[in-house]
Amino acid sequence: MQIRSKLILGLLLLLSGITLAIWLTVQLFILPQIEATEMKYRYMDLERVKQAIQRDLNRLQSFSLDWGIWDDTYHYVQTLNPEYTVSNLTGLKLDIIGADLFLISDGDGQILNTVLAGPATSELLASSKLLNQPRLSAEHPFNMVVNQGGTAILDTPAGPLLLAASPILPSNGEGRLRGTLFFGKFIDTGYRQQLVDRIRLPVEFKLAAAGDGGSKVLFLSDTESLAHGFIPLLNNPERELCLIIHRDRPFYQQVLRLMNYAIAIILGIGSLVALVAYGFLQLSLIKPILQLKHQAEVFGNDNRLYHFKPVRRHDELGQLSRSFYKMARKLEVSLGLLKTERQQFMDASLTDSLTSLKNRRYMEQYLETGMQSAETHSWLLMALDLDHFKRINDVHGHDVGDLVLQQIAGLLQELSRREDVLVRYGGEEFVIICKNIDEQIGCTIAERIRQQVARFHFGLEHAPFSMTCSIGFFTLPWAATRQSAHEWLAMFKVADLALYAAKHCGRNTWIGLKFIGEPPSSDYPQDARQVTQGLAENRLSSFSSLADGVSIRWP
Repeated sequence: MQIRSKLILGLLLLLSGITLAIWLTVQLFILPQIEATEMKYRYMDLERVKQAIQRDLNRLQSFSLDWGIWDDTYHYVQTLNPEYTVSNLTGLKLDIIGADLFLISDGDGQILNTVLAGPATSELLASSKLLNQPRLSAEHPFNMVVNQGGTAILDTPAGPLLLAASPILPSNGEGRLRGTLFFGKFIDTGYRQQLVDRIRLPVEFKLAAAGDGGSKVLFLSDTESLAHGFIPLLNNPERELCLIIHRDRPFYQQVLRLMNYAIAIILGIGSLVALVAYGFLQLSLIKPILQLKHQAEVFGNDNRLYHFKPVRRHDELGQLSRSFYKMARKLEVSLGLLKTERQQFMDASLTDSLTSLKNRRYMEQYLETGMQSAETHSWLLMALDLDHFKRINDVHGHDVGDLVLQQIAGLLQELSRREDVLVRYGGEEFVIICKNIDEQIGCTIAERIRQQVARFHFGLEHAPFSMTCSIGFFTLPWAATRQSAHEWLAMFKVADLALYAAKHCGRNTWIGLKFIGEPPSSDYPQDARQVTQGLAENRLSSFSSLADGVSIRWP
């Protein structure tokens, strides 16, 4: 059986396709219909709240008309009869009526009497100064309700207020208008709780900036919806009373649960079918492919063929395995040659061909990575230059000059530790980088190198000659070595300045520098003037092989 036929058999497992079809059907057709139905009911909830508020306004208006068009009230406004107050207003239970305040004013707006539902209402009115004047001015929001038809919702400093007003007239409705009677109800937490208990809706109120005035329904998640409705305020067109209803989405959640159940059932049945198909594919297709994959990974790690065994099959997998084995065998030979040549090129690029020491490129890489990550408490940066080397080339020839460079390189290797870094910096100048070396040991190393170079017989065996060297070094604590490669070059400049001073003082000598106290993070001395200034300011200290009493002459 060919691998193509086996793959076609695997494609016949339509478990994922069936599951996706069910999910798309629910998402594109069923859930949108449920959302539309939910949205319709949320708009109906907002309308129920508005109707409930309107019924409260109508009840207040009914009471205001009953009290306003009444002969006793009409005569009271004229005579301020105390019996009316005692029999009708004293002990008036406004909470039974569903109101927070009762107010009577005469035709000039003079407040004749006020009844409040309790101390909380009294404190609220006192702090808001809504009725702090003895008369209602023509601009007072209460008078706007009279002209609006008798009922309205007002935006007051004490909060939103349901207000109903009635003119004070005789019982027959005819006669001169004597004043106005008001019943009001604040939209506060108490009113909200009463409304919630009556209509069984979790409604909340807040004042919001006036917008388009239209109701809105938002689905915040799969479990929660939010409906906004707006009621205009008579005396403040810039703000509206916002109705907010948070509701759960039980029907939506139920459909989601049913969808999950259906998908789980399909996945369960499909899993059984998949297990049977997997057993077949495992033996005939997956196992050979994994074997070939493992062999390819092993070859990719070590580039060797001793782990590779061709798959013994007569189908396309067998042909692929044999072809890969032949290719890998050729690649193993090529990679071996390439690795050898690459290593040779790498060594050549980082090594000085004449002295076999590290070159300047290696030193820059070491500054960038190795030196900054090394574990040490101090560093010694030493620069060494052969004195009068140009004369060697002029007198003995360049071949002897090359021999001298090789001999000084070998001598420096003998005098250095294994962990020290020796670099031919260029020409006859060499660099030594040592760790865990302070200024005292640095002076000892520099003197030993100076003496050994002076004693060494350079050149050919039958015509040896002596040479001297000049050395400059700079010591640093470990904390100052967390620098970039650019700062390291500035540090080597300090060692170079010490080297130039050693040459200026007659050669065959060494001079060292060290910062006193905490070294700077940058701005190292870049010329002899800055070194002299640092010595004068006691920021630098110097060491040398010069005789006592002989001062260092900085160039």
